[in-house]
Amino acid sequence: MAKGLDYSFGRPNLDTVKQQGYSFVARYLAVDGGSKLITKTEADQIRAHGLGLVLVYEQYAGRTKEGRAAGKADGQTALTQARSVGFPDTRPVYFAVDYETTGAGQAAIDEYLRGAADNIGANRVGVYGSYAVVERCFTNGSARFFWQTYAWSAGKVSTHSHILQYSNGQTVGDASVDLNESKQADFGAWGIPAPVPAPALVPAPVVQPAAKLSVAQQWAIDQGIMSPPVDWDGQVDYNILAWALMKARGKI
Repeated sequence: MAKGLDYSFGRPNLDTVKQQGYSFVARYLAVDGGSKLITKTEADQIRAHGLGLVLVYEQYAGRTKEGRAAGKADGQTALTQARSVGFPDTRPVYFAVDYETTGAGQAAIDEYLRGAADNIGANRVGVYGSYAVVERCFTNGSARFFWQTYAWSAGKVSTHSHILQYSNGQTVGDASVDLNESKQADFGAWGIPAPVPAPALVPAPVVQPAAKLSVAQQWAIDQGIMSPPVDWDGQVDYNILAWALMKARGKI
C-alpha cells in the first residue's frame, strides 16, 4: 500500500512530502483550471523527488452530468494537457464525479466516461467518486480504474478501488491536502512501476533414501557380478544370472 496526496491550489514542500513517507501525488487537469492545473515544471519536480504522479480531470463538480459530448471534449483536453506535462499515453486519467449521485444519474456518467474513452481509449479511463459511483461504473464497464472518496460512501470501500481518498483538508508540507492510499498494486501512477510478480517457487526434488539390499544382492555386488547402480526390479539378464550360478558353485 502506497500513501499519497492530492491537492488543487496549494503546493506542499515536496521534500517534506517525501520525508513523511508519501510516494505519490494526484494533480489536476481542466479547461479553465487556473493555478489548479499541473504544469510541466511541477510534473518534473514531482518526478525529481521520486514521487509517482496521478492525473485527475475536473472542470467543475457536475460536469459528468452533461453526457457523452462533454466527455468527448474533456477527453481531448485531458489528452492534450497530459501529453504537455510528459504524462505517458499508457497511464490512466481519472475523471471526477465530485458530487453525491443516484442510480438515476448513472447513465449520464457512463456516457460522459465513454465520451472520454473516444479520445483517450477505454483502457485509460478512470473515475473518481463515491462507493456507489465506483460500483456502478465497474458493473457498467464505463471505467477501468477507480479512485474512491470516503465522501458519500457511508463507510463502505469498494473492492474495485485502486485508490482510496480517506481524509480531506489536512496539512502536509505547509499546504492543504487530501490523504489517499493505494488499494491495488497498479493504481495508475506515472513513476511507480507496477510490481513484477515473484517467480513461483519450485519445490526441491524429494530424494528417496536408498533401499536396503538383501543378503543376495549385497553378495552379488561384493563378488563383482553386479555393479551399482542396479535396477533390481528390472528384467532378468540371464547371462549375469548364469555367471552368478557358476560363481556360487565354485566353477569360476
